[in-house]
Amino acid sequence: MATHANWASGPTRQLPNLPTVVSQFERMTEQVGLRAAPHLWPYDQTLKAWVKANKNKRYVPEELLAAWDMHVVMDD
Repeated sequence: MATHANWASGPTRQLPNLPTVVSQFERMTEQVGLRAAPHLWPYDQTLKAWVKANKNKRYVPEELLAAWDMHVVMDD
């Protein structure tokens, strides 16, 4: 029985260009001008209000929820 050292080798296939998915949270940080400055997120009151209203239905980074002592309530 022959063994193949690199059994996974073979022709490489180009993956199709997949669309970039941007979360609503990322869109909001872009709207308030903080997309590239996550260290400033905890200080922005507009972002905080959005997170408070959307934390149970939209993605919000856990570190930001912790910074504001907010908790997600899961639906049953």
